[in-house]
Amino acid sequence: MNEKDEALYVKACVIPANEEDSQGDTLSSEDIKRIFTSYNNSSNFEIYHHGEKVDGISTLENYINKAEEPIGNRIAPVGSWLITMKVTNPTLQDMVLSHEFEGVSLSSTVKKSCGLHLPDITTYANVGDMECVTPQFISLVGKLGTGEGPANGYPLEVMNYTTYINKSKNGGKKLEVKEIVNALKDLVSKAESVEPTDDEAPVILKNDEPKEEVEEEAEVNKEECPEEEPKVEKESEPSEESEPVVNKEDTPTAEEATEEEEPEENIDDDSARIAALEEKVAALEKAIEALKVEEPEATEEEVEVAEEIVEEDVKPKINKSKKTIITEDPKPEVVESFNQRTGRDAFGRKIRK
Repeated sequence: MNEKDEALYVKACVIPANEEDSQGDTLSSEDIKRIFTSYNNSSNFEIYHHGEKVDGISTLENYINKAEEPIGNRIAPVGSWLITMKVTNPTLQDMVLSHEFEGVSLSSTVKKSCGLHLPDITTYANVGDMECVTPQFISLVGKLGTGEGPANGYPLEVMNYTTYINKSKNGGKKLEVKEIVNALKDLVSKAESVEPTDDEAPVILKNDEPKEEVEEEAEVNKEECPEEEPKVEKESEPSEESEPVVNKEDTPTAEEATEEEEPEENIDDDSARIAALEEKVAALEKAIEALKVEEPEATEEEVEVAEEIVEEDVKPKINKSKKTIITEDPKPEVVESFNQRTGRDAFGRKIRK
């Protein structure tokens, strides 16, 4: 098996739109976007808000949904922050499969530049302005309904590679549109392949001459061929000799054409109908592509700049699971050596800088 087949594919809801979590926070889709666009490193994952990045887990999809999407037994509303992770770390895989991890929790910090005096652990409601919130980690957290579980109450949806691929093609509300597109494509192909039957021929050939003109033709033929009068009467069936009179209707002259022929010709024009259907199919496919807006990964340079800003400018934290106080690690004391204090080397000579 290759890495794709051995990996777990885990879908989760980071922040649901317009739903109150267990900490009393409710965010609109606009506020969720403000936080989402501040997430500079989409590969930062931790466990239980320990503040240390874990390896063997990466982001496959990271987006604000434009249609309701099922996640486990829940439905994420429009405007929610959703993510799909690829887990290759065997230890993390075991913890997910054993239900030690049942959700995700966003770990964020608050910019000091916003001038807010907040406790070390706070909530979105206390911050107020979501432009002040900087996401740091997406944390795998414990069981649903416990203090260590996700505050939003959304489960993890765990898939293998085959399930993930099939679900990406056929699952969720968005894919109902794809089903419509496929149905339209089927209609197009059927329209191209269908041939009219004998029963349908009179319906399709609507460019016949008016009945009165046909009768006039018959009268003319009566005068020219009096011996065949019984064969062209209205109540009699036409014989082989009278067929040429009827066949004239297949090639109407320009004078015989009427204004009513134009819409009837459009009905016969299958290629025009097919082209119109294909345009609708193309438009729907573009709409499907636009349904999903992913946040592009930041460059290494942008990540480094963002991390420097975070280290210098943030302190209060927002953890959407167990409220354990997390403080910044103190900087280790630098102990100077004798040589550094005196500015001389081991032989007593002055050190040149």
